[in-house]
Amino acid sequence: MKEIKIGLDDLEKGIELDTGEQYTLILTKTGVYRVEIEDAFFQTASAVFLPDVPLAQQEDNGIANEAAFSNDELWQALRKSHPAFVDTLENKPFDPEAEDGNPRRVTGAVRLATVLRFLQKNKSHQLLIAGHTDRAGDPDYNQELSEARAKSVLALLEGDRNGFVDACRIYHVADDDAVFVLYAARTRGWPCDMDGNRKASAQEIKEFQQSYNEGFSAHIVVDGMVGKQTLGAYYDILADDLASAVGGADKLKALRGDLRFVSKQRRCIGFGEKYPVDRSEPDGTRCQSDRRVEMLLYGPPRIPNLSDPQKAGREIYVEKIYEVTPLTPDAIEPGSGEDTAPGDFHLVDAEPPDPGVGEPEEELATTMDYVDSARDPQDRWAFLEPLDEARTEHGDWPSGSTGRNGTGLGEGRKLWTSPTTGVRFRWP
Repeated sequence: MKEIKIGLDDLEKGIELDTGEQYTLILTKTGVYRVEIEDAFFQTASAVFLPDVPLAQQEDNGIANEAAFSNDELWQALRKSHPAFVDTLENKPFDPEAEDGNPRRVTGAVRLATVLRFLQKNKSHQLLIAGHTDRAGDPDYNQELSEARAKSVLALLEGDRNGFVDACRIYHVADDDAVFVLYAARTRGWPCDMDGNRKASAQEIKEFQQSYNEGFSAHIVVDGMVGKQTLGAYYDILADDLASAVGGADKLKALRGDLRFVSKQRRCIGFGEKYPVDRSEPDGTRCQSDRRVEMLLYGPPRIPNLSDPQKAGREIYVEKIYEVTPLTPDAIEPGSGEDTAPGDFHLVDAEPPDPGVGEPEEELATTMDYVDSARDPQDRWAFLEPLDEARTEHGDWPSGSTGRNGTGLGEGRKLWTSPTTGVRFRWP
């Protein structure tokens, strides 16, 4: 029996087989690479592409809420013993990926850079940007919102400032402003930090606008209101991040020159709520993972026909005739060789490890001897001792004045003065 691999194009055109033979026809799918801008980069009811994930995920009502600490008694004890530590924990959430300027942090700009670099090195591939929403709300509204999300991403890739503002002007919410104000404060040192607030005040937006004018040599109105000018400032920050991610403005210009689309007339398409991630959920479900934009990279031999967007959507998401491969920034590595300029990239496949590599000969076991030794049946707070050792810069107990076990919360503790706040605490 002969095995023959055929593609969908072969089936459509027809194939010729010799009579008197038995054949096994193996249908091969055309590959497509996907870079997803997931839900965390879009607020509910917004098309504004965020530079980084929001401080809080969205609840069903679309409002960002701060999660309460589960152990109020412990939290109050921490407030008394480590006030600066608690302040940092509440208002400046620790982000290990951002520590020391980690270049591998996958921000929104890095996702866009991945697509640009891929197209530069894969001349046969073409791009389609697909916007989506969840299934809650009016279908017509969701269709327009999905189109606006796709257009905002397209505008950033192409360098179309006005296109970004137009896409976001209608579909913009106050939570977007909080993300941009805080992002600018923490990445650029602008004096608009929100001091733990979840909403940006008019004064904080004014500080953002003033700092933008100074940093970008601009002249937008400093009025504490977010309109077309401030949305343009958001674009400039995103575009500046993208330029930094690819190696500078000149490099970004060259990469944009390699942009190729499946259809010049339909560079992006909004699919509304038609193709959710989980189709088993009932209609009307508010699902965060459905609020996304997908950047799909198609190569030969089959590229979708976008003359009928709805037919193309069924082909992509329902018939699933394409084999989707997620494309992550880790798959794009610096090139090598004489013909490769600094900053050029190409797609590489990871070598599989040899059998047994990385597998320990003995069973792994983890112990926490230090924590175990800090336990004290007579002191309910003894387990806090590692906090004092680990975060000494945030209100640690001074040496020579600790209680019986050094926690500052057990018997024997009478008086302590915080080295960061100067507040004195007396314990019974």
